[in-house]
Amino acid sequence: MLLLTPGWMGALGWTSSLLFVISIAAAWWALGWVAALAVVAYGLLLSAIIDVISPLPTYSHCFNIVESTLKAASNPTVRDLADRVHAIRVHHGR
Repeated sequence: MLLLTPGWMGALGWTSSLLFVISIAAAWWALGWVAALAVVAYGLLLSAIIDVISPLPTYSHCFNIVESTLKAASNPTVRDLADRVHAIRVHHGR
């Protein structure tokens, strides 16, 4: 899966989550709980939009591509790899 999605994407996700929490705390500290709720709403809306239009595929999307390609193969040995990929996906929680 590293060939389809770069490894730094995971670090970018954690960094953006950390910055989101910091921005909520800063809004609460500076303007109160109403501003913090506004930041939460804005962040959830923005993350939903970015998830839809992101140019980089997510891990689950990459797994879906690999699984569907392997299941469509005519070779039974290759189709068995789809089960292995599914097991890896379940093991890693994606």
